[in-house]
Amino acid sequence: WETRWELYAAGKQLPKIVPKRDVVALCPGARVNAIVYCGEKNGNIEVRSDTDGSLLQTFNGHTKWAISLAVDSDGTLYSGSTDSTLHVWSAETGARVQALQGHTHGVMALAVNEAYLFSGSVDETILVWQRSTGILVRTLDTNNMIFSLALGTHDQLYAGENGGSIEVWSTTDYSMLRTLHGHSGKVLAMTVAKDGTLFSAGDDAIIRVWSGADGALLRTLEGHTDAIMSLAIAPTGTLLSASVDSTLRVWRSEGCSPLVVAVPTDPGGPRMILTNHGNVWALSSLSLILY
Repeated sequence: WETRWELYAAGKQLPKIVPKRDVVALCPGARVNAIVYCGEKNGNIEVRSDTDGSLLQTFNGHTKWAISLAVDSDGTLYSGSTDSTLHVWSAETGARVQALQGHTHGVMALAVNEAYLFSGSVDETILVWQRSTGILVRTLDTNNMIFSLALGTHDQLYAGENGGSIEVWSTTDYSMLRTLHGHSGKVLAMTVAKDGTLFSAGDDAIIRVWSGADGALLRTLEGHTDAIMSLAIAPTGTLLSASVDSTLRVWRSEGCSPLVVAVPTDPGGPRMILTNHGNVWALSSLSLILY
């Protein structure tokens, strides 16, 4: 898998470029569907083929940026917007099933498990919604703007804040377990490995690696020169990161120590996702880039 990225870095293999402006969020579809969802500044959500990037369908509903996207195990799509609403979409028909209202400002991050949808906002709250009904069941007051969410393997919800801290909440009784300190600036991206290890990154351009069991800082990964917008973990354990410095970086799985390659993208600084079919999509100011 890493050899593939060495070919890209050496220019021996070229990504597919799909000209497309104004995309601000990416999310892979359900495992059975070879699709990717693209949230746009106009509030629309495009459904594109994971094979060639072609446009398949467009969902309409939000009035401002569709800035956060998540898909549950049933394939249902959830979207959060800077218009402060959340929408629930049928993956089969593209119809909006529900519009959830509760936040007072933009919904910047979503996470979903088998029972609940979690939404984090710049209104300094995390709202917990029952998946089956859309009923709001809990409000978690964070006292900080939330820019990223991730679910851990120890019944934990991680919330990345604007001040550099990561709040760790229990998903069983919704108590605050601990706060992780280390970043400066917004925590914009988080992902959790199969063993529960948490990776986090943001404005300070440093990836921090935390123990899922006790929150201890295990190591830091440095190499990016500007804010890191996205993180993803491949099935091999390889970590990928995307930054405003216009690079995707691929880190070896064994200890995540040395940098393998830096793959340049066009200007703007990408967001990035790893799809269920092993493809990587990067998002820049000018285009969608399919690796």
